[in-house]
Amino acid sequence: GSDGVERNTAFNVQYVANTLVGKEWKLSENSVLALDFRFTIAGGKPYAEIDTALSRQLGRTAFDVQNPFGQRFREYMKPDVKLTFRMNSKKFSQEFAISVENFINRRNVLSQQYNDKGGNVVTNYQLGIFPVALYRINF
Repeated sequence: GSDGVERNTAFNVQYVANTLVGKEWKLSENSVLALDFRFTIAGGKPYAEIDTALSRQLGRTAFDVQNPFGQRFREYMKPDVKLTFRMNSKKFSQEFAISVENFINRRNVLSQQYNDKGGNVVTNYQLGIFPVALYRINF
């Protein structure tokens, strides 16, 4: 900053690791069954604390500007699993897949905001278990 003081930013999670493991089984000459696991972990996202006294006074969320991004949410963790059935032909292939993202239903923090009606800080979370069905044609 222009004051010469180094501070964290909202993007400094300190570390991120992704792992992907998969296995395919050939069911017939033209069909394959696949099982994939993906795991992501990242350091806690920095955030600015909410100044509840000032928020109460203003009637909206106000942050502690004296200590920007001085706090961290807990680490982010998200495991996913996907089951795929693929049929191959000479000109194209078809895939049917079912994916379950965040299958352990981990409550990863998204943000915080001041609730004027309750006079307290509310934590917002990302999606929990999220199933996805897929049909794809590859040419």
